Parts: sequence; structure tokens; C-alpha cells
Amino acid sequence: MKTDCDVIRDLLPLYEDEVCSEKSRDLVREHLEECPACDRWLCQLRETKIESDLIDEKNTVIEGRARWFRRRSVMIGLLIATSLIVPFLLVPLITNFTFKTAFYQESRDRDRYFNHLVKLWKNAAEQGNPEGQYRYGQFLLENGKSNRRKTEGLDLLLKAAEQGHPRAQYDMGIFYANGWHVEKDETESFKWFRKAAEQGNIFAINAVGLCYLRGKGVEQDQAEAAKWFGSAAKRNNTEAIYLLGNCYYKGEGVDQDFTLAVDLFRKAAERNNAQAELALGRCYFNGEGVEQNKQTAAELYRKSADHQNREAQFVLAQCYFNGDGVEQNSNEAVYWLLCSAQSGLPEGQFDYAKRLAEGDGVEKDLQEAVRWFRKAAEQGNEEAREALKELEGENGKE
Repeated sequence: MKTDCDVIRDLLPLYEDEVCSEKSRDLVREHLEECPACDRWLCQLRETKIESDLIDEKNTVIEGRARWFRRRSVMIGLLIATSLIVPFLLVPLITNFTFKTAFYQESRDRDRYFNHLVKLWKNAAEQGNPEGQYRYGQFLLENGKSNRRKTEGLDLLLKAAEQGHPRAQYDMGIFYANGWHVEKDETESFKWFRKAAEQGNIFAINAVGLCYLRGKGVEQDQAEAAKWFGSAAKRNNTEAIYLLGNCYYKGEGVDQDFTLAVDLFRKAAERNNAQAELALGRCYFNGEGVEQNKQTAAELYRKSADHQNREAQFVLAQCYFNGDGVEQNSNEAVYWLLCSAQSGLPEGQFDYAKRLAEGDGVEKDLQEAVRWFRKAAEQGNEEAREALKELEGENGKE
């Protein structure tokens, strides 16, 4: 039985797959009818086969889904890459277009708004409003293409000033002081500065102080100048603080007091006033009102020079030439000296020309030296005039 069962069980897989001979099938069928054990074996074989088929089918499905997922991932990756690359390529074009469009629109809006303001100013000016007269007058002076329009603008500014408009009064003072749009008249300039100053215009207050200090349009009175600077300094005006410090430093209108001058210079220098930085640097350099410290002086000169103060540029150049407060450095020295010369400082132009003529710190260049001597001489530098005559005389002899 056992042997027969073993034989039958070997044949069951073939039987189930219907690949055995007809005789073997009959043999297996007859045996299964008589042997419950082999019949159960066949059932187990079928269950195993079904489970295997299910697993195969599941694996097939999983593999198919995996292939689909891989294809989908690739597609998504391509889409993502495209979405990143395309904007990267298009963003500059889109941004440029958008910026130009926005800028154009903003310009149009700004122009439209400004034109609207001009119309309001004009209407107000025609109704005698001093602010309208001042604004529209300024517009005509700055943008008028004909003398008639500029004259109209000046007339409006004058009308505003006569009605007590402080900015218009200050501007009229500036015009008369410099001869802009009107003949230069220091007395008339002082009159308008004084009117604006009495209304509290801080720029006019400083201007009145300077007029008294220099005797421009009014009898010189240094004490009165110091009073005006003090008035503006109390209102925390940086320029006035420096000017008042200068009065104490020089003893103009007040008792000379280096310590108080240093305090005022420092206060103005902390607000990046270039003149105050230079003045405070000189105090440190000479030990006036403060312990002498040439390194600190050079640092202050550098700050002032960086703020485009041409005098500070000249002084800083001398520090580098002489090694005062800094390491001696001819390249730095020539750079700052040239800066002062190019900024129009006569002393800087003369010194640069002299060094060019002598080959001191720079390559000797007589032709360039003559050019800079001439620039300094045109600004009234007597040493430059003498040097120029000497050089031109030597060239004549040759």
C-alpha cells in the first residue's frame, strides 16, 4: 500500500497537470477512490498550487505596479526637472519683462502724479497762496526752458518770500549771495537770511551767523555770530554745533576754550560731520584740549577724507608722507594727495605739482606738473604762480 501510495503520490503532480499517460491517469483515479490519504494529498497539492498561483499572480501584479510606478516616477521626475529648468530659463526673461513693465508703469504713474502736483501748485500760485508760489516758482526755475519762464519762477519765489514764506526767503538769500538768477548783492542776501532766520529756519540761522562772522552784507560781529550759532546748536543742529566749536577753538566772539571746542567737535563728528572730524583730528594731532594722539588724529582724518572732505584728504596725505600716526606709505600718500587736487583744493594741486616736478614720491613729469601748477595758480595760489613762471622760463631757455 505504502509503495503504491508513494508511486501514486509521485504521479499526482503529473495527474493534476494532465500530462501523464491515459493508463497512469486510470491508475491514479482508481487508487484515489480507494485511498483517502492520497486523496487528501491531492487536495493539499491543489491548495498549494492555488496558493502558488495566487502568489505568482500577486507577484505579477506587484511587478506590473512597480513598473508603472517606475514609469510614473520617471515622468514625474521629468516634469519636476522641466518645471525647475524652464522657469530658470524663463525667469530672467519674465522678470526683465515684468520689471520693465512695472518700471514703465511706475514712471508713468510718477509722472502723472507729479504733473498733477504741478497743476495744483500753479492753481494755488494763481490764487496768491505762498506755498503754491514757492513750489511752482521752484518748478519753473528748475525746468523752465526759456528766460521768460525762469523770470516768472523767480517772481513767484519773490512773492512767496514777501508773504513770509521762510524757505522762499532763505532761497532768495542764497540767490543774492551767489548771484544766481539775480545780481550778487550780499546786503540783500543778509536781509533775506535774517527774515527766514527770525521765523526759525535752521539753515538761515547758520547763514546769518556766517554773515556776521565774515562780515558779509553786515558789519562783522563775531560775538553776534557765536550767538546765532549757539541758538541753532541748542536746537541740536549738527552744522551749528561744529561752527560754535570753531568759534571756541579760534576764540572768535567767545573766550578761547580748546576743551569746550573738542566737546563740540566730537558731538558733531559722531554725526559724521566731515568738517568736525577734521577739526577734532587736528586737536588730537596738536594736543589741543585733549591728550595728543597722532594715531587717533589720522583715524579722524581718514573718516573725514572718506566723507569727501578735500582738506582732510590733503592732511591725510601728509600723514602718510611723513609717517605721522600711520606707517609711512608713499602710495597711500599720493592717492590722497591726488584726491585733494582733483577735488579742487589749491594746496593739494600745488603740492602734487611740486612732487611731480621733483619726482618726490611720484614719477617725475614736468608736463603734468605744469598742468597742476596752472590749476592752482588759477585759484590764486601764489606759490604755484611763481613755480609756473620758473618752469615756463626754464622751458623758454631750452
